[in-house]
Amino acid sequence: HFEESYEDAAKDYPKLSYFITAEDKVISFKEIKDADNDLDKAIEDSRITFFLLKDNSEPIGSVGIEVYGKIALLRSMATTEKNKGYGSQMMGHISDYVSINEINRLWLLTTTAEKFFGKFGFEIVDRKLIDKPIALTKEFVNICPDSAILMMKEY
Repeated sequence: HFEESYEDAAKDYPKLSYFITAEDKVISFKEIKDADNDLDKAIEDSRITFFLLKDNSEPIGSVGIEVYGKIALLRSMATTEKNKGYGSQMMGHISDYVSINEINRLWLLTTTAEKFFGKFGFEIVDRKLIDKPIALTKEFVNICPDSAILMMKEY
């Protein structure tokens, strides 16, 4: 169950205790747990979850994941500063999320960070080999340029 899984992952990454829904509404995990409705209902309209990395109350990074069953697309990783470990911390959280949710394959598109993602086991892949649900995403079709590098990691 996502609620229990998120709590387990959040223990190791306490700064990642917030996420942004597709509607860009920032919701704390505690607010969701305290609400009458189920966590799944809070995100049922979207396959995308964005995690926000905070230092005290200041956002310092974000990363999203768009899930299609056992495959997913890493979305929009960004940090306020390079070489501070923020990206690595978010990748650790994403790795836990992928494991907890039994995702087998994680895809991403990048124009600038292939070396960074390579450190986490991602490999460059020919676009002809992409899983169809990922090929149909807005990220793949409209947002990222054709020159973006496609990378994939098997879990």
